[in-house]
Amino acid sequence: MPAVITTFAIPFSGSIATGIGIGFITYVLTKTIAGQVRSVHPAMGVIAAVFVVKFVFL
Repeated sequence: MPAVITTFAIPFSGSIATGIGIGFITYVLTKTIAGQVRSVHPAMGVIAAVFVVKFVFL
């Protein structure tokens, strides 16, 4: 699911970095909603949080 969203986000956002950021956020959210928080590496959570801050404030 996150890969499909990333694939569509890249051309629609016009930025590869934005599409990848959306993919990171989607991956962490998907794992969290599925109850598999322990399978998410802490670095992945940090990167997703940085992208969330970037999207909110920039």
